Parts: sequence; structure tokens; C-alpha cells
Amino acid sequence: MKKNIRKTAVLFMTAVTAGTLCACTAQPEKVNIPEITPEETEETMTVLPGGWEMIKDDTSLDANPDAKSAFEKAQETLDGFEYEPLAVLAKQIVNGTNYCILCRGRFAVENARTEMMLVYVYEDLNGNASVTGIRTLINTTNVFGGWSANEGDISLDQNEDVRTAFEKAMEGLTGASYEPVAYIGSQLVSGRNYMILCRETIVIPDANSKYALVKVYADLNGNAEILEVTGIEPGETDEVLEVMNSQIANPCVQYDTLQEAEAVCGFELALPETVSSAYYRVISGQVLEVIVRNAADGLEVYRVRKANGEGDISGDYNSYEETEEISVDDRTVTVKGNNGSVSNAVWEDNGYAYAMQFAEGVSQEEISALIAQIR
Repeated sequence: MKKNIRKTAVLFMTAVTAGTLCACTAQPEKVNIPEITPEETEETMTVLPGGWEMIKDDTSLDANPDAKSAFEKAQETLDGFEYEPLAVLAKQIVNGTNYCILCRGRFAVENARTEMMLVYVYEDLNGNASVTGIRTLINTTNVFGGWSANEGDISLDQNEDVRTAFEKAMEGLTGASYEPVAYIGSQLVSGRNYMILCRETIVIPDANSKYALVKVYADLNGNAEILEVTGIEPGETDEVLEVMNSQIANPCVQYDTLQEAEAVCGFELALPETVSSAYYRVISGQVLEVIVRNAADGLEVYRVRKANGEGDISGDYNSYEETEEISVDDRTVTVKGNNGSVSNAVWEDNGYAYAMQFAEGVSQEEISALIAQIR
């Protein structure tokens, strides 16, 4: 028996967060400020790439009733995933209207972690609405890297520590200004990293704005600095959706047994003999994913993925301090992590691509022992 988990194919990856383990000290990176060339239309809108119009004033759902109505209608068609819309960021007039909405959500399963994402909703001229894409900001993969989604108010005014760190990091900044829109999440390091969605404006005459994710590091002594700025263009969806040629109509499906999931994918997956509790899922009919849990508390321990083909199918776009190739039974495995611990591993074998991700870093010896049993 199969059960729809998420009809919008929300996958465990992100291209915008740089993960480090909780015990690591963040290292500042050079801030990259891209050029912006939108055109102004009216006082409450700015044209972004692709014809999207930024909502410049009140982004709440109540202040944008058309977007709210479209989201509510689209949500009625979904099951297995709980969405909480937080802000309307942009809209695009096509043969109907596309909306870009910041959401918080979680899988409708026990002990599911909270995710943050951009959800794209299309409403046609007849009033029908559906979810057409996802851009993940913080998801369960990022949680493995130490990131936690903000489960409270997204306003910096309601998060004093975040606001203080953000304002201190902005002191003396030249070349661009950043207006905070939403507090997305945090990462415990030696101090704390914060992820904040902002309107970014280059300091030149008649410049307009675009969206950007700003990561700020606050140390234990009250100092703060910008670690990274990543531009966000409405319409961009998770990279794995493109890599897998996924269509939103193809759901992410959970199965009761590994054998059922294998039958859908058309291949078998041999797991470590220590696996006693797990979820079995198929992503877009192509990628077999097993989420291994601790039998005592139900929390995730690691994930295994397998798919036909080659390349990195982990969906983990975090940045790691250490990358190394190791050999496991004549297979070359690329492992990534921090401080000598491995959080991510990818490899290929006999026409298949494999990936593993760990909730907590493990040693190379531990991961080698597990990979040796996976086929």
C-alpha cells in the first residue's frame, strides 16, 4: 500500500545554505553582491528577472488576498505535508498568475522536522490553483548540518538576538543595503549563524531591489559579520528537480516495505544489516530513498539513496570544510564533512548512483563499514 507524502516533490536539498556541524566555528567568506537590473513599475512593485514583480510593502497573506485565495485552493489538492504560508514575496502575470510564497512546513509523519521553502502557486483564469514548484531554503538535510528552521515569528522585531546580530553585521557595509523580510533559521556553531531573507539594493542611482539570503555569524563576544549573500530569483526551483527531470505531478511516495519501493524503481537496494527501522520512499519514480531511524526514539540517523545513472544524487548542497576520496571494496567514494567527521558520501557502482547523509558526523571507518553492505 502506498501513501502520498508530498505531491509537490519537495526534495531534501538546497543550493543556498552552507552547512557546518554544530561544534564548528564558522569562517567568514567574501560577500558576493551581484548586479541588479530590474525596472520599476509602480510604488508597490519592482520587476525582477523573468517578469516577476516583487511585493515591496506588506507581504502578509491578509494584505495579498488574491495570493492567499490561490494558496488555499492549491493546498486543498495536497496531502501528507502541512504548509504554513508566511509571506507573499512576488507574483508573475502569465495566462493567469504565478505567486511566490514563503512557507514553513513539515511532513505529516511522527517526529518530522520543520522546513522553510519558497512555494510557487499558479492560478489559471478560471480560478483553479496548484503548486508548480518548490525552492528549499532549510530542510531536513540542512538540519543534519546543524541548521534549524525558524518555528516562530519571522519578523526581526520579534527576534531580538537576530535583529541585534543583523544590525551589527550591517555596520560599515558599503555597496549595497539590505532590508530584512524574514528570519529563516539558525545554526549553532561557536556562537550562532542566522539566515535572513532580505531585499537587496545596490547603492547606485535609481537602483531597484532583488531578494537575497543573508547569512550572519554572531560570535560569543557579541561581534557579528556577514558570512555570505546568495541571490534569490523567483521562479528558481530546487536543482534536483531539474537534474531528475521531475514533474510536480509525480509525487514523492512512501511505501510500507522496501520491496514495494524497489518494484517501482525497477532495481533492488541492499542495506546494512543493522537497519531495523526505516521509511521507504521513491522520489519522482526514479530515486529510491531509505530514511533509517533510531528504533528507540524514531529520530533519523542517516539516509541512503540509489538511482539509475551517475552523479551526485544526495541533494546536499551544504559547504563542507573537508572533501576526500576513499576506497571501499574497489569503489571510489567521495566523503565530505568537518573536523574529521563525515556527513555526506556519494559514489557510483555498476551503472547506479548512491548517496548517504548522516544526522551526526561519523568516522571514515564507520561509513566504510556501512557502504560495504550497500548495493
